[in-house]
Amino acid sequence: MFTYQKTNRYFAQVAPGLEPLAEQELAELGGREVKAAFRGIYFSADREVLYRINYRSRFCSRILAPLLRFDCHSSKYLYKTTRKIDWQALLTPETTFAISANTSNSRIRHSQYAALTIKDAIADSFVEKLGKRPNVDRIEPDVRLHLHLENNKATVYLDTSGGALHRRGYRRESVEAPMQETIAAAVVAYSGWNGQRP
Repeated sequence: MFTYQKTNRYFAQVAPGLEPLAEQELAELGGREVKAAFRGIYFSADREVLYRINYRSRFCSRILAPLLRFDCHSSKYLYKTTRKIDWQALLTPETTFAISANTSNSRIRHSQYAALTIKDAIADSFVEKLGKRPNVDRIEPDVRLHLHLENNKATVYLDTSGGALHRRGYRRESVEAPMQETIAAAVVAYSGWNGQRP
């Protein structure tokens, strides 16, 4: 069982400064035990509420489900621990995946190296069990994964949003420097505009 399956607890990534809006929105959409954190909000939800949040949130960038949390002081331990994850519950040799990583105040300092370490763990796990592995697709993967490593504490997440929520098809045309939809929604919300007049 993955961590989110045991706890029904998730993490919503939010742009800095939007935490109060996102916190209120998550509660209105049915999130429970909503708690602001650095660049995001922790909350509890059942599957129906999780889907609703992914579909209707205006202020969250991504909704992440924790697969595993563990102390991590070396790349060898990161590889060894993530290789034990039941990746076949999330991927097949025919699906594609991508991994992003953020590291801070940890022995593993290079985020791209940390992501590569997990990619190798996934690939080696599949090759050992099935003789073939899924491919990486950095642009349009079937499954997105994230590693957050801070103070030598690692969390591996599954991106339940399938990509950044601001890209849900809102922008049919673009300009040279468009405003991200989550930021635009926050500007409208903070302005107090009710939609009744220009």
